[in-house]
Amino acid sequence: MPQISVNGQQVNITDTNQQDSRGFSIFSGPDGALYTQQDGTFVLSRPADIASTLPSTGDENIDKLIGAFEQGVQSTNKRINPQITFNPGEISGFLDQAIAELNPFFQSQFKAIRTDLEEGLGELQQSLDLQAEAQAQGFRGGLKDIRESAAERGLGISGVRASQEREFAESTSRGIEQATNQALASSRIAGREVERRIGTENLASVNIPGIRALDVSGFQPGITFAKQAAEKTTDRKPLFELSKEPVKGSLVKQQQVEQRVRASEIEAQERTRRLNTT
Repeated sequence: MPQISVNGQQVNITDTNQQDSRGFSIFSGPDGALYTQQDGTFVLSRPADIASTLPSTGDENIDKLIGAFEQGVQSTNKRINPQITFNPGEISGFLDQAIAELNPFFQSQFKAIRTDLEEGLGELQQSLDLQAEAQAQGFRGGLKDIRESAAERGLGISGVRASQEREFAESTSRGIEQATNQALASSRIAGREVERRIGTENLASVNIPGIRALDVSGFQPGITFAKQAAEKTTDRKPLFELSKEPVKGSLVKQQQVEQRVRASEIEAQERTRRLNTT
């Protein structure tokens, strides 16, 4: 277990198995502060006697993590004067600067994930549209075979032929319904995973395609196929629907954590600057 010197005393710190936005490992100390390891040196983020002025993220665990970060200060064995205070505008400015620094990275991540989802759903839609056409062709072909076989046996529009056509339509309908439900289930699982990753708000602009399937629900035996309701396809069903209750997203939460941590570092740097200029 690594040790660091705090106020002239050696104290143990524990690896949290987490990293900050720069890839530095995070360690927790007995004073409740967290430390980052940078080039073999353990650095604090903000002194424990400086109260946090940042709003809650809405997640208790994340707030605790932020609070721990805000109890340390980034320094190289320098004592930061806690009497140096900042007005609300300056505090807000630190956060604004942190957001500006980190926003390009996170926006690029959101965009890449959205693009992957759109491309995946688009490819699935094309595949399912081809499947719908194949379903129609298969139904027409199967119906033709039943009727030709009945004609060869001299059954015409008999009860046997009508029963075969009805059974074939019902079997086809079940197969279509099963395939459609499986496709929708898969796409919605994928969509939900992405929504939990980047949040509902970041998916608002995504083009979510729909799928169609052959509709044989109105089939009537003995009538020319071209006149059947089976020639229709169902209304398009969206491959994925956004949650009614907005989801924040783990990457959004990570973004907020890193913004607040960076804001704390910027504030600590400003404290150091003011201390060194007084």
